[in-house]
Amino acid sequence: MGRGYDVKVREGVKEMYKGGTRRSLIVKITGIPLSTIYSWTKDVFSPSLVLIQCEACDKKIRTLNINQKYCSPSCKKHAYYLRRKQRNPLLKVLKFVCEHCGQAYQPAHGNAKKYCSEECRKAAANQRRQNHREVEADQLERATFESALDRLRQARRDALNMRIDSTKHSGDIDIVTEYFNKYRGTASVPHELLNEIQDLIKMVK
Repeated sequence: MGRGYDVKVREGVKEMYKGGTRRSLIVKITGIPLSTIYSWTKDVFSPSLVLIQCEACDKKIRTLNINQKYCSPSCKKHAYYLRRKQRNPLLKVLKFVCEHCGQAYQPAHGNAKKYCSEECRKAAANQRRQNHREVEADQLERATFESALDRLRQARRDALNMRIDSTKHSGDIDIVTEYFNKYRGTASVPHELLNEIQDLIKMVK
């Protein structure tokens, strides 16, 4: 029974039946005769499998373990946290402060000790990535400036008392001048560096 059908079709029918789809509906969906559907699915649920209802989320699943109480490790952890909360009066009033929005909240489970919601957790992760990109951009800007400044210093040493050739070093001059104008008066351009840059700019011909 059922010969002539692709193996993938059989497995697909079995997965539909495992997921709770009735055989009559599978017949309408696939066009396969009911007798064939029945022959493929009659042994899907072994007698050794038992149907349980998760004590945390009420989801029904089939399992080999007759003592299983939860459908997943996350539900098991959640139930454990609720039991602790019931036994310990302090946990019933314990408040945490969300590291993203700053609101006080009571965690729904033991792992929610940083953020009050999934939205805040994702927003905090995005903010960390944005901060990292900004730091990298600042570091790149500083490195580019220092590289250009080193080349101008070398040009001055090479020229001794001669002036710096603006044609040859125009790119470096532009980088140093832009950085100097942007950060003049800040910690990024201390007094000693400010004087040196001003001297270099004066030497440009």
